[in-house]
Amino acid sequence: NNGGANTNLMPPSEAAVFNATQLSDLDHLVLVAGHSVVTAEALDDVDKQETAWYLEGYQRDQDLPLAFVGHIRRGVDAAAADPR
Repeated sequence: NNGGANTNLMPPSEAAVFNATQLSDLDHLVLVAGHSVVTAEALDDVDKQETAWYLEGYQRDQDLPLAFVGHIRRGVDAAAADPR
């Protein structure tokens, strides 16, 4: 029993099997390094909450969630600005 929590992160209408053949025309990639994993059920305020992230001991108490979210935003902005 999961206490009624929805463990499926994508609605069934959006869930799809990954098909690598759809990537054959790509010639570049924007990659954002994943220094941690979000463990929260919602993304609200994850930039302010260390408890929303899986962190190693050496990553704690350094305001890293704000940096992680900043890196993600820059990656999204770079991908959105790409004309291809």
